[in-house]
Amino acid sequence: LHLYEYNFVSNNETQLTNGKSDDAAPKFSPDGKFLAFIRDGKEIRKLDWKTKKETLVTKANISLPIFANASSYSWSPDGRWIAYTAQQVKSFANLHIVSANGGQVRSASFLANSSSGNVTWSKNSKYILYSTTQRTENRVIARVDLVKQIPKFREEQIQKMFTDPLTATPATP
Repeated sequence: LHLYEYNFVSNNETQLTNGKSDDAAPKFSPDGKFLAFIRDGKEIRKLDWKTKKETLVTKANISLPIFANASSYSWSPDGRWIAYTAQQVKSFANLHIVSANGGQVRSASFLANSSSGNVTWSKNSKYILYSTTQRTENRVIARVDLVKQIPKFREEQIQKMFTDPLTATPATP
């Protein structure tokens, strides 16, 4: 299985990929300049739409080739990063982030789960949502904050939380 482009105006079909393994789950970058896809369930690759040059972004145990789908990974809104779910030690599937140009992979979650996917970036790139489950449990949505959350409380607000509202004196345990 390879990826093809079909031009409906000219009725021409052009083969885009030609690796030895199956290619699946194509997804355009936000600016439309690149096409990411999964090869053999073990690699995320990127195709430059203009030059048709293909490059490896990362190797990972994403899925079995026949189950590879586009919900396993997602481009960041600015197109600089790709977040994806992959299985690691003891088959736990977690979220990872890599530059769209390849390089160091950053683990973004550490859950003891057996299945994950539906990776979605927030529009402002401040967090990523993805679904996760453990065997037969109900699927839940996990949120991974990418920007440090600063508490909105000031010291005096915290102190008021422990003050008896009737007497305005500190509560005693």
